[in-house]
Amino acid sequence: MMNGGIHVDTSVIVITRDELPYLRDTLVVLRQTLGDEAGEYIVVDDGSQDGTKEWLAGIDAVRLIHHTEKRGWMSSLNEGINIAHGKHILVLRGGTLMPHITWMRLKAALGEDRTRGAQAGVVFSICNSAYEGGKQHEEIACDALEALERTASARPEARDEATVYLDGHCMLMRRAAWQAVGGLRESYGDYKEGYVDFSLRLWKNGLATRRCPMAVVQVEEAAVDSREKAAAERDGQVLLAEQWHIRPGYSLQMRRDLLADFDYSDPDFSILVAGCACGMDLMYVHDTYPDAELQGIELDPHSAAIAATFAPVENIDIETLDRPDWQERFSAVLMGDILEHLRDPWKTMRRMYEYTRPGGRISISLPNVSHISILGSLLRAHWQYERAGLLDRTHLRFFARNEAVDLVTQAGYHIKEVRYRKVPISEEMTKLRKALLPLLQNGAQPFDLDAYQWLIMGEK
Repeated sequence: MMNGGIHVDTSVIVITRDELPYLRDTLVVLRQTLGDEAGEYIVVDDGSQDGTKEWLAGIDAVRLIHHTEKRGWMSSLNEGINIAHGKHILVLRGGTLMPHITWMRLKAALGEDRTRGAQAGVVFSICNSAYEGGKQHEEIACDALEALERTASARPEARDEATVYLDGHCMLMRRAAWQAVGGLRESYGDYKEGYVDFSLRLWKNGLATRRCPMAVVQVEEAAVDSREKAAAERDGQVLLAEQWHIRPGYSLQMRRDLLADFDYSDPDFSILVAGCACGMDLMYVHDTYPDAELQGIELDPHSAAIAATFAPVENIDIETLDRPDWQERFSAVLMGDILEHLRDPWKTMRRMYEYTRPGGRISISLPNVSHISILGSLLRAHWQYERAGLLDRTHLRFFARNEAVDLVTQAGYHIKEVRYRKVPISEEMTKLRKALLPLLQNGAQPFDLDAYQWLIMGEK
């Protein structure tokens, strides 16, 4: 790229705040792992009071942007990219250590010719503090660069993955992708949901964000603590919900547990995702199996608009759906936490059976009304509806194991597997469970108290 007469392929931007010892480590490691491949180094110091500005002033090779007061990571990143000359931008947080093999893998992922979906606009590594739907990915215990390099080199071979949960610790992007969406929204401040918003806007503009499981970095623990203590004025989940008119904790989840039930080797594989929300399951299938036929159904128009980025989506109430042209069309039907919201889930299941081709499968999940937490509440004379969970206030129907199985079989499917998902329970609930076990009757099993969700696979 040519900007002001300067030719630079890759600009490195490090954003930092009050983490000088860890910033030093990051810059030292970058010099070792990148060598001459970085055309320029830019550090955006977002209001540090620990001498960061004075220390960096003595390093000629680093361009410094110093904020006298905190402005937030999204603003800092925009400012750094805005003055960068590179057509590619490598972004790290202070305290992030990147081995050379991670740099090589990120470059390969960004430059790969995509045939199964959108061209990558941003690729990013995994780390010991990575974010996906509010959950950590995995611990990567490495105290030295050599050990981290060995850890990265020993990673099992895995292709990069499409995701909207972009993580900002270490990412490589095309400057043109950042420009295409107008940068990051600075209203998110420090909130990591700002990266999710950025990812969603990239996808809407035909550019992908991709996680590289073979590329790892280590975030020094003190830097993690510093981020967690940097409170912002508004909750990131609320901001994301307001911006996109969705429920992020629900609408942006991928059901890998249900997706694993299907046989994707069929050259004519086709899948109907009923209640597809923002289309994360459709994104996965489209990305992993590009020849698959995809179809989504979603009631909420805002979620449906996002899902339509990845596949055809019908914005319709599934209980009024009537598509004769879908008769025996799909080899897979997925219904994750949908049926409990319907007035007549039995009728809807029979309709799904009509749309399933012979030999095809359906995979559903349902909350379990006999979970120990529900019984504990009943023993206290409570049936309290919640914003989410087993007693979500939008649930119209409730199922125990036998009724959940009957829901599938009455539609015509044969049961292939019944399994369940557990969640941690309190010490009080553990004691209650132990007391109730001797009282189980009529074929009830201990796992009927443990199951938070029933996962049922049926076959036509």
